[in-house]
Amino acid sequence: MTAVQRGRFTANIDALGDEVVVFMIGTRINKPWKVRTWWPGFIAMPKMLKYLSEHPEKGLLAYEQAAFPSPIIVQYWRSFDDLARFARDRDDPHLEPWRQFNKRVGSSGDVGIWHETYRVNTSSIEHEWLPNKHLEISTLAAYRSYLNKQFYPAFGTRPLNKLTPTLIQDWVTTAKHQGLSPRSIRKYHVLLSSIFRRAVADQILVRNPCEHTELPKVIARKSPTLTPDEFDQLISAVPERYRLMVETFIETGMRWGELIALRPRHIDFLRRTLTVEETIVEISKTHSPTGQRFIGKPYPKDNEPRTFGVRQDWLDAIAELINTAQIGRDDLLFTTKVGTPISRNSFRTHVWPQPSKPAASTTRSASTTCATPTPPGSWPAAPTSSP
Repeated sequence: MTAVQRGRFTANIDALGDEVVVFMIGTRINKPWKVRTWWPGFIAMPKMLKYLSEHPEKGLLAYEQAAFPSPIIVQYWRSFDDLARFARDRDDPHLEPWRQFNKRVGSSGDVGIWHETYRVNTSSIEHEWLPNKHLEISTLAAYRSYLNKQFYPAFGTRPLNKLTPTLIQDWVTTAKHQGLSPRSIRKYHVLLSSIFRRAVADQILVRNPCEHTELPKVIARKSPTLTPDEFDQLISAVPERYRLMVETFIETGMRWGELIALRPRHIDFLRRTLTVEETIVEISKTHSPTGQRFIGKPYPKDNEPRTFGVRQDWLDAIAELINTAQIGRDDLLFTTKVGTPISRNSFRTHVWPQPSKPAASTTRSASTTCATPTPPGSWPAAPTSSP
């Protein structure tokens, strides 16, 4: 019995030419009691495979086979010419058994043989390594976006072992000249390096070509603080429907996904506390495992609930919202007009005020807030989210 191979494995295509051929062949026995029609062909195939294994120059690279629910063999050939040559060569153990099968069975329908042939260009065979750790749905979607936007266009047709440190450095230089920010370049480079690190661990590569990349310097930006008057102007510029949500964002410092996942049951009105224990992530339907745009998770980003105190004025406003909108204990507090979660991108585009002033954060003084909030982006931008 073949030993079980534990671990993760992938095909090594470095030794292949421009093409690999996948040949599938199977049998359907319609009248099993007519053993003489199918048995000769059944025993001929193992002989062919044994012959091909002993003569690698014939071009068979590997094969897999299964007996149930019906016999099938998947073969991998070096080229289509090798496959065709073996099928037609009088000296090879295929042509004669095939002729005998046709004489025996003809068009009787007692047994049928089917086969399919696929010619695959090796440059289109994709090997993808992502960081070998648990990835959140939104993080995985972001990584795939990075691959599609940056790395597939730059390196997509090159084998991994052909990506040199110089090519990686060239990508950094080109990306910077094309206007990609140093912060984004570093973020993309982290992903790229983790992919190569995984390939090294899998012994596909000897070294990580990202190890010595010279990355552009990230200049830290100093965010000014809004005065109380500026804060009031900001809140008044937000449509009334969303003002309490924005005040909650600033009051609590929650991330966007935690904010739109907030429900009445998360609030303890007697103890004046709020517990963050859920989050909603927004990803494209293309990358969604459920096909849905919004996916709820029963834990926040830090993987554990956190509880903090809130002001009585805020509790009173929330209580009024719950009573006026008749929000149930398990319903979302802040939703669209049709009751769905609020998209951060839609909020940023259609709701958040867009003044032409320089950037500023919305941090208020300690006397008027219970927690220092995560700045809702820059002055003209909407609240930020985390993968």
